[in-house]
Amino acid sequence: MRHATRILAVQLFSLIAAVFSPQILQTWGVPPGNVAADDETQAYQRFLTTLQKRPRFGVSLERVFQHHRTKGTSDEFAAGLRESADSRPDDGSRWQLLGLFELRRGRADSAIAALQQAERLLPNDPLVAWQLGEALLLGGQTDSGIAALERAMERQPEQSDRLEISFALGRTYQLAGHPQQALAVWRQLAQAFPDDVRVMDEIAGRLAQLGHTGTALQHYEVLAKRSQDPIRRVEYLLIAAGLKVRLGRDQEAVRDYEIQLEQIQPDSWLFRDIRRRIDEILQRRSDDSEVINYYRHWLENHPDDVDAAVHLASHLNAAGRDSEARLRLAEMVRRAPTDRRLRNALILQLVRMQDYPAALDQYEQLHQRTPADVDQLEDWGRLCLHDTRFSPAERKQRAARVWQLLLAYRESDPVTVRRVALLLRSADMPHEAILKYQQAIRLASDTGELREELGEYLYSLGRDEEAISTWMTMAADDSRTPSALTRLAVILHQHGFRERALATVRESCVMELDFDQRLQMAQILQDAGLAAEATEQLNRITPESLSPEQHQRVRELRTNILLHSGQLQNEIRRIAAELSNDQTPNPAEWLTLADYQAAAGLTADAIASLDQALRPEPRSVELLARLAELHEAMGDLA
Repeated sequence: MRHATRILAVQLFSLIAAVFSPQILQTWGVPPGNVAADDETQAYQRFLTTLQKRPRFGVSLERVFQHHRTKGTSDEFAAGLRESADSRPDDGSRWQLLGLFELRRGRADSAIAALQQAERLLPNDPLVAWQLGEALLLGGQTDSGIAALERAMERQPEQSDRLEISFALGRTYQLAGHPQQALAVWRQLAQAFPDDVRVMDEIAGRLAQLGHTGTALQHYEVLAKRSQDPIRRVEYLLIAAGLKVRLGRDQEAVRDYEIQLEQIQPDSWLFRDIRRRIDEILQRRSDDSEVINYYRHWLENHPDDVDAAVHLASHLNAAGRDSEARLRLAEMVRRAPTDRRLRNALILQLVRMQDYPAALDQYEQLHQRTPADVDQLEDWGRLCLHDTRFSPAERKQRAARVWQLLLAYRESDPVTVRRVALLLRSADMPHEAILKYQQAIRLASDTGELREELGEYLYSLGRDEEAISTWMTMAADDSRTPSALTRLAVILHQHGFRERALATVRESCVMELDFDQRLQMAQILQDAGLAAEATEQLNRITPESLSPEQHQRVRELRTNILLHSGQLQNEIRRIAAELSNDQTPNPAEWLTLADYQAAAGLTADAIASLDQALRPEPRSVELLARLAELHEAMGDLA
């Protein structure tokens, strides 16, 4: 039954579209060419009907506006609304809808005129006065806008509308330099919604944003007391503490933060964030010794606060008291031996003091507790390279043994094996690194990137033939695909192996290449000075399947080929002659000519060619953008 009803509605809508003129359809908000009964159009019609029944801000207005902006029919729709209003000059809702749509489009003058007419016809409607106020504010008529918003409030709007109008009026008072009137609005709003936490939250946020810090603080303190949600309560208390900082009440703020620290889990991000806020206050109002004394006192009463100990060590270091910082951290590590963050802080302290043996000993203990921590093993191995108790060769071997531990649980994982290879490379251990690369290649299912990276490494070592042999395996046997050959050609070309690159290019060019691959091959041929072969590759690209950006890339490469082969001026004369005899020239041909002329330094001629291209397509974004670039190059910024 529902399906049959829908079919009947579609047929009826189609009949209306066939019988009535486009002007009548426009009157009801349906621009020409948009009467198809698909789901999108039906949804649009529902929103439009809702908006016609009650013109107001909200989802319906937004969906109608976005529909016409996407279709490019905003002007036609607005014209239809105006024709509808003119046909029924005493219908205030039609003028209201016109004004509302123009306001959403940012057309202040036409919105003001339509909404003024609507208010004359609907003198008791608060929404019309609100919308007119917004239009007047958009048009820069602040005093008139405030008056309209005040009228809207006097007309007793619904609660939800009253809330939004009050916010608009309070914000406008504030921006217009009337803070007392703004405060009066907020107070009235709070009185009107005394038990609505959401409203009070919004008011508090607006007050804080507009600089009424003291009043905002009072609201947030009330919100914290009333909130039943413990998470929201903490949020309100933290905001209130932040406002106290803005008011210069630092000691109160620190105490408020401390209270929250005592109630939050020490390993949470919020705990660390609160500590950061306290630290910022302390550093701003105290010198190093006072900050150090604060953390010492705190730790006397909270001896297990790892975060405070780390901060204390940091400030001790800043004061040049490294040994004391070390002792503090070591003491905390003994109290909390499983805390990784604390032990890492101690390691950093020991490295800072260049006590590498002690730092390495801490890594040993960390490894016993968390043997599979990859980042930890990497850092441990790097630190081995700084241990001056051993010769450089011994340091490298010790680092390699640590990094080998990465494979204890992942010996068949090519990603981890490659990671070890990179670490060995960083330690200048080429033989060991190459072996790991080869191991990763044996383990991986897709080896192209690994082979390319190994070849790059061999090339950096000056082992060119080994690098080439490694790269060649990227496109060997079953891997000899167009993409593999293209990548191989690019790599060989980039590293200066011209003949090998050209041989690979010519092999790949007979295959089915995609656009990017074909363009890359043409570029290599052009770089090698083989203009005819490069042009042949460009000619094999099917222009009908290209996007405007791809067309531009082809034209740029073709232009470079002609420029470097000395044929650009001849091609300019040829195309210009053809276009002068063509009664219906293609804009693409004029664009090509413009590109050639610009490359030859004939910018004025290129601008003239683009003007010709724009005649049949005056709104072409591609052509207008290119024309703007040329005017900019000529210095004609206007």
